[in-house]
Amino acid sequence: MNKDNDNAEDVNEDEEESEKEECEEERDRRFRKGKQVEQYHIEPKENKVEREKRETAPAPAVKSPFMNRSIDARTTLGSEERLLAGFVFNDHCDKNVVVFKHYNFTLSKAQMETMKSNTKVDAGIIDIWAMLLNHNEKFKSPEAKSRMIFSTRPCVRSTYSFT
Repeated sequence: MNKDNDNAEDVNEDEEESEKEECEEERDRRFRKGKQVEQYHIEPKENKVEREKRETAPAPAVKSPFMNRSIDARTTLGSEERLLAGFVFNDHCDKNVVVFKHYNFTLSKAQMETMKSNTKVDAGIIDIWAMLLNHNEKFKSPEAKSRMIFSTRPCVRSTYSFT
């Protein structure tokens, strides 16, 4: 292996010498024509050490609890979800059909249609979303910070427990 390395080094040295000679010949040729041009020969750096890029994290101001998810929000819809979305956003069906019901909360098809782009989202959707997020807070670890998401309805003391 040492012979191979020696041969490779000899070839590299020969190439460097021939490059230097070509540069000198070119400079001499230009000088003879009456054009004195300064040329700089930059030696390539050898043994360049590549450093790993340091890991960066977004500032706390731009962090969102919804960006750190265990699921990918960009996945495509499943067959049941596509059927439901097709029904909800179909303009030819009755708009008063109840699509979601939980205790005293109900969402009609007309309310769900406000989820289309460029439309004002109905307050009922925000209320249901707040209810679901508050329900999911119960399943967090005790060490995690708790939070309370308020709905669009007026706050009544007996409705929420702040313990």
